[in-house]
Amino acid sequence: MKFGADFVVNGAVSIAEYFGVSQSVISMTIVSVGTSLPEIVTCIIATIKKESDLAIGNVIGSNIFNICLLPAIGAVITPIHYDLSFNRSLIFLLLITIYLLVFDLFRNQRTITKHHGVVFVLLFCLYVSCLF
Repeated sequence: MKFGADFVVNGAVSIAEYFGVSQSVISMTIVSVGTSLPEIVTCIIATIKKESDLAIGNVIGSNIFNICLLPAIGAVITPIHYDLSFNRSLIFLLLITIYLLVFDLFRNQRTITKHHGVVFVLLFCLYVSCLF
């Protein structure tokens, strides 16, 4: 799995750089998807085996780890410069995601349906389009 993710990330970065796409867009889309491939596979397998707790725990744990620990380790090594223009699309998508989780998922017997999956994929597409 590691080699597949490396292949996807390296190939996508090469193509994006060839077309002149900025590093921030590359890192927030292609690299993030490539590094999430192991979590995607784990969630698919856990869902197929009816282990929903493992699927949800894997995603939440991985994201909390990535958001909290990795930037902190990077900042200890060297300062990280953050572009405030990222805030607009991130806050917008965060609010929509919180709305869906709180007002829709918890009302709907705490089940993530195909409908929710489609909405989250569309939100990701909206997020990517906001980057451009």
